[in-house]
Amino acid sequence: MIGRTGSILSGGLSILLSTLGGLGVITILSGPHTFLQEHAKAVFQHHTLGLPTPVTVKMATIISEAAADCFPTTKSTESLAPYVCYGEEAKSFFGKNRPLMLGYPYYFAYETEDQVDVSNMVMAGKYKMPQVTDENAELIEQMRRSLCLSEDARRFLVARELIRGERKRYRIYTFMALGSVLAAAMACNMAHQALRLSKKNRSVRWSIYSAIVCALTGTFFLLKDRLQLIDERSLDTAVCSLGEPYARGGVEFYTKMLQRHLAQRHLMPDNKGTKLYNLKGDIYSGIILTGPTPVTQRKKSCEEQLQLFADAKRS
Repeated sequence: MIGRTGSILSGGLSILLSTLGGLGVITILSGPHTFLQEHAKAVFQHHTLGLPTPVTVKMATIISEAAADCFPTTKSTESLAPYVCYGEEAKSFFGKNRPLMLGYPYYFAYETEDQVDVSNMVMAGKYKMPQVTDENAELIEQMRRSLCLSEDARRFLVARELIRGERKRYRIYTFMALGSVLAAAMACNMAHQALRLSKKNRSVRWSIYSAIVCALTGTFFLLKDRLQLIDERSLDTAVCSLGEPYARGGVEFYTKMLQRHLAQRHLMPDNKGTKLYNLKGDIYSGIILTGPTPVTQRKKSCEEQLQLFADAKRS
């Protein structure tokens, strides 16, 4: 009787946990692109004097040009909702039957290096830029140069986000995560039945459940990271294939990002930068990636496409 009751409770607990896990997955992975789109935008939106930073006329033109190159017959700029975001990368949200909220970095507004003010800049979201001294003057100047991009580089990032929005890969990751949650619930229930866990000590039961959940969670993140790596590479390749200016812009965008990381590596206090960025400028990551695809790999993809254009000219 106790074993039967334990089985019923185990089954009910599995259903409850899988339901909660499924709702959590949908909220985290799909929410920002669907029903939480406006809230997600509000988190990353850049403000000037307490108000949302407006999209400049220059950037509006670049976005229109990139949209025309990416989707010459099917895409209208009316379905785009550009905004200015914090950080050095784009923050875009793109759900079905919803406007593509294309968030481009605030420094895209700089047209010349003289406009770049690094005195109040915050590195990695929490470290204030140090005062200029003889020792760090060159590094700060490197930061300033890295924040001023050409039109090609800015157009490259916009096109990349437009194509990313068209692909809507977040749906694949959501289904993968839901599958992992359901598989974990089923595996825990099967282990409960096969190993007669209702007759085991509670600590033994939860140890086995935890091992199953950790194994399936690790598998999900490993697969997701591999797919994300492949997808980011193909995304850069697709954008660069639009033309030589896009390939040249991609090389510039990632080159300046690496320069920025290398400068921050030495400018951050208490050697925080050396723990965040490696000697190439990539963000440190373990076996399972916790950050973006390595910038050096993304730059290499653009360089390969740029080389193809150069070879085509010589032939």
